[in-house]
Amino acid sequence: MADFENKEFDPKAAAEARKAEMTGMNEQIDQRLKEIFSGERFREYLELSSRLPRYSVNNQLLIMSQKPDAVMCQSFEKWKDAGRFVKKGEKGIRIMAPYKYKDITAFKPSSIFDISQTDGETKPFIGGPELSDDQVKVMNDLVCELTGKELKDFEKASAVFIVSAYFRQDTQDVPIDSVKEWAEGKDNVDLRSCLDVIRRAATDIISQVEEKMENRDVDKEIQDFVSEYGDELPFDVNPGKTSLIADLAKNKECADAEKSENKGITFTDRGAI
Repeated sequence: MADFENKEFDPKAAAEARKAEMTGMNEQIDQRLKEIFSGERFREYLELSSRLPRYSVNNQLLIMSQKPDAVMCQSFEKWKDAGRFVKKGEKGIRIMAPYKYKDITAFKPSSIFDISQTDGETKPFIGGPELSDDQVKVMNDLVCELTGKELKDFEKASAVFIVSAYFRQDTQDVPIDSVKEWAEGKDNVDLRSCLDVIRRAATDIISQVEEKMENRDVDKEIQDFVSEYGDELPFDVNPGKTSLIADLAKNKECADAEKSENKGITFTDRGAI
């Protein structure tokens, strides 16, 4: 019998191993912060943030360290639930996963996998939706709200970059170069906080744009139906049934109610930690 089969689980050793890995993760985060704010990889970070907007800054930086081309990340179990499986031999991307301990939120190392590390028949949609001209206007109107927030110019520009990239808009002319000058002399706490401000501003706008898009789609469906049939179907077409217009309106109410119960849960196809 092999020696390892005789060994019992040592909780103290396991805790020390987790602590050591967390220390290593924090060192990775600090290193990425220095690279990003030197100006060399700031655009690369914003591009990754646009692909994985729901992940925390720390985990975005860890993903950037290990798989900078990641586009959609989930745990092994989540991919399995989605009808995909992690390919044999693939190495997980190590991140900090939150968990509850005595009514406080703590963190521990955990693995996720990018969609490129998986296979399966189901192929989830990757990236944000392409916008129509009207939807671009909605996005731009919400982006303009940034000017009323207490953000630095490059923070506003960076949030615009993330939103634009998420919705597949051109980002070449977004002015983000001033970040290097601002970052001089700042410590890692300030740098990380700055990225969090940018990420939160961007995800807030993305969430609002997508919510308005969903509402407009339902409203358009209702308007198209009314335009073609009027408010009610002919009474002899589907006797005993409610009108389609009423069903559409009810579906919209149910969707709004569900969204209210799960406030803040968006971008479910991308994962969020």
